[in-house]
Amino acid sequence: MLRNKIMWVLSLIVIASMILTACGAQTVEVVKTVEVIKEVVATQIVKETQIVEVTQEVLPTPTPEPVTRTGGWLDLVVFTEQNSADAAISQLQSGDIDVYAQTN
Repeated sequence: MLRNKIMWVLSLIVIASMILTACGAQTVEVVKTVEVIKEVVATQIVKETQIVEVTQEVLPTPTPEPVTRTGGWLDLVVFTEQNSADAAISQLQSGDIDVYAQTN
């Protein structure tokens, strides 16, 4: 019962706010017209033009081959076995290997 009364009050508040918003102040657009008068002085300028032909050889851009490859993009994978973790760490630091995985 109390819940219904609260819902009625909230509904009336929403409806009242919508009505007040609709009846609110109207905005008036003001348009100002300005007349601009300019004097234009015409002068005649004559220029001599010379046509120069330039020829340039345009090389065609090669069309790349379409990619039909699927799957991994690796060309070569090399697996090596290390005897100790210290040797693997030194090879990682020198850049001889990229990944070291250890299983127990």
